[in-house]
Amino acid sequence: MTSARNRFSFLAASALVSILMAGTLTGAGATGFQKAYFGATKPGTWAKYTMTVDAKTESVCTSSRLPDEKGRARVRVRTDFTSGAFQGTWSLSDYTLKAGYSVENDALDYGKATESLTMRSKTATKPLKMKPDMLKAMLKQMPDYASTAVFVSTETVSGKACDHYKYSQKHPGSPEQIETGELWLSDTVPFGLVRHRAVFKEPSGKVVTEYEMNLMESGTGAAPEPKTNRPAPASKSPRSPTPAKKSASR
Repeated sequence: MTSARNRFSFLAASALVSILMAGTLTGAGATGFQKAYFGATKPGTWAKYTMTVDAKTESVCTSSRLPDEKGRARVRVRTDFTSGAFQGTWSLSDYTLKAGYSVENDALDYGKATESLTMRSKTATKPLKMKPDMLKAMLKQMPDYASTAVFVSTETVSGKACDHYKYSQKHPGSPEQIETGELWLSDTVPFGLVRHRAVFKEPSGKVVTEYEMNLMESGTGAAPEPKTNRPAPASKSPRSPTPAKKSASR
C-alpha cells in the first residue's frame, strides 16, 4: 500500500506538472507576441509533450481541447509518469473556463480563466473538484509570459517553423523566485507550443528548479496512451510434464 507521504509526493508532482502546463500557454494578441498561434486548437485536438524537470525526463503530458459545455471551453491536462518514483501512474486535470473565453485566441494562458478544476488519478479515480479558496490561490500563481515576451528569431524546431521568444518574470514568495525562460511557438499545432524551457532562481542566484517541454506529437481524436519504461516481466519457464500415474496392479 502506498504510504501517505508517497501519495502526497505524487499529488504534488502531478499538481506541479499540471500548473506548468496550464501556465505555459500564453495569450494570443497580447503585448510581446507577433501574432496569434492558437487557431488550430479546436475541440478534439491535442498536443503531447515530454516533460523534463531538474534534468529528469519522467513524464509525458498531454493537453487536450475537450468539447465545450454550456458555452464554456474545457481543457484537459493528462500527466503519465513513464519512469521514476511514480512510474506507471497518471493524473488528470480538467479545466472548465469562464463563459466567453476563446481558446482559439488564447490556448496557452487558459489557467487564469479557470472557473472550475476537477482532478483524478490512478489511485483516486473519483473526480475531486478543487475548492474555491484553493482555486483562487492557484490562479494567483498562474504566469503571464506574453507580458514580458521578447521576440528572438524564427527557427526550425523538430521540423516546424517556430517563433522564438525569451521572457523573465517574478513570482511572490519568501524568498521570491525569478523565472527566466524561452518559448518556441507555431500556429500549425494545437495549443501553439513546440518547446518551452524555464529556470526558477532565488534572488541570490540559487536554482530552485528548471524544466523543459518538447512536443512529441499532436493530432485530432483520442491521444495515444504513452508507454512506460518499465521492464517487461520475465517469462516463466515452461513446466515439466507431470508423469502419468501408474494404475495399481490387481
